[in-house]
Amino acid sequence: AAELFLQKLLSAKNVDGAGSHPFWQLEYSKQLERLVALGSIREIADEYGSESDRSRFLARYGDYLLEGLELDHLVPDPQGPIRGLDIGSRLRDHYGIAATDRFRLEKLAYGSDAFGTEAAQRARILYKAWNSFKTGRAHY
Repeated sequence: AAELFLQKLLSAKNVDGAGSHPFWQLEYSKQLERLVALGSIREIADEYGSESDRSRFLARYGDYLLEGLELDHLVPDPQGPIRGLDIGSRLRDHYGIAATDRFRLEKLAYGSDAFGTEAAQRARILYKAWNSFKTGRAHY
């Protein structure tokens, strides 16, 4: 769809003779790449979009957008100041956290293996493999 749109833009540019924008100076493949990137953020960039569209976008692409950002994480710590009971019941039920579990807050890069647990490292390896698989199947 992006390629068809770009071809229409290029044919309209040739008819109108408009070519002063730097976008037109890019190679065809770069123009296509930019259009695809722009189209993929439409739901979050559209000022008329609904809150549910933005939430759906963040649920779907949040891992990509947050990758590498330093955020506060709850890290299991038997001596930590945060009790499982301090976490809301909805989150406790969702993640299977016992009321007696203990945690501490730590700034970690989102999506990193810095949790220091074997389970986090295995999950990270699986996450990377899944991204490679999806990237290999992408067609533009």
